[in-house]
Amino acid sequence: MLDLHARIDLLTSKITLLQQVIDNSEASASQRQEFTHLLDSLQARVLFLNDQLNSSVAYISDDVLASRSGPAYIPRAGQDTAQTSLFSLSNDLSDDAGLEISGFMDAVYETNSTSELGNNAHLNQVEVDLAKDINDRAAASLGIIYDETFQVGVAQISYQIKPEAETSDSRLKSWTAFAGQFDAPFGEDVKCYASNSRKTISTPEIVASTHGCWNDVGLASNWSFKNASLDAWTVRGFSLQSNTDIDDPTDEVNVSGGTRLNLNLTNSLRCGGSCALGWLNNGSPAMLMFGGHAVVTQGTWSFTAEGIVLQEDVAGVALDHRGFYFQGIKELGHFFALSRVDHIEGSDFEPHNDLSLGGGAYLGNGLELRSEFRTDSESENNQGLVQIVATF
Repeated sequence: MLDLHARIDLLTSKITLLQQVIDNSEASASQRQEFTHLLDSLQARVLFLNDQLNSSVAYISDDVLASRSGPAYIPRAGQDTAQTSLFSLSNDLSDDAGLEISGFMDAVYETNSTSELGNNAHLNQVEVDLAKDINDRAAASLGIIYDETFQVGVAQISYQIKPEAETSDSRLKSWTAFAGQFDAPFGEDVKCYASNSRKTISTPEIVASTHGCWNDVGLASNWSFKNASLDAWTVRGFSLQSNTDIDDPTDEVNVSGGTRLNLNLTNSLRCGGSCALGWLNNGSPAMLMFGGHAVVTQGTWSFTAEGIVLQEDVAGVALDHRGFYFQGIKELGHFFALSRVDHIEGSDFEPHNDLSLGGGAYLGNGLELRSEFRTDSESENNQGLVQIVATF
């Protein structure tokens, strides 16, 4: 993947060339309006990348339904921008070369692997993402993952509407509809399902024991406001945590849906809440899950707190899981340090606490080396993890 400096330089040169061609061309008024809109979009993208470059804390998009590894614009191979006409430039920026390609992969070494093969090293996540702007409002994206076999991880079509004349007083910045397979936007940890976005190697315990990185097929919608965002979705099901205790395989959630609210209270404080419900084939409720989260960023420090409660009642089998985690990350130039405390309790196991300590190093653009030490108060089991992550 192109680094931020290269992406900014590329877009800046495109903006300069596009402005020159527009000023010197004999395009119609409608064409000029179209290219001026494209110019504004490119300038907004450069401002965004500059903000990202100047930030001391890694940026994670609030749009959790977007491509998960942050695709880069790919120009035509061998393109000579000095000889680019208005027509060829518009094609290069939209139709022919708008395919965005990105991906990531990571490998993990564990000191106490429980694999039946006795292998304590494994590939964790492998994903290649493709994205294409269909027009100025619609886009399509596809994420292919490898987990012993290749399969679809994300496949969605999006359609976005923005106010025609957005001003500083505009309440609604954009409305986006999604259809396909996606990560259900529940809670805060959904932004970290992709391994290149998660600084810790392990997943928070309460996330793993409630919805386990929820991904399914359905419909979703996002409303983005100046200081808030709202997600609503419905998908075809939910993986019940109590299904091992249910004899009838038809007692599965048939449809589920939920909503999530994010509030940007200040430049350094964001908080929100999520809620989801699930129903069986006969229409009876089977699952209720809700939670809250808060994120604080101050300089090179970032802190995240999230709590989740899951309640299930299927075929006379009731289950209750609840817990929270608190995580702190300190950026140290080419390195970072982190810690996380997990607390979880449930109707089917004893309460316990986990402590994770770790850190990592940035080994150049797109490559990270991470380590984590975990201890469990219940089982007194210590675990050491080492991970190498590549983003491209």
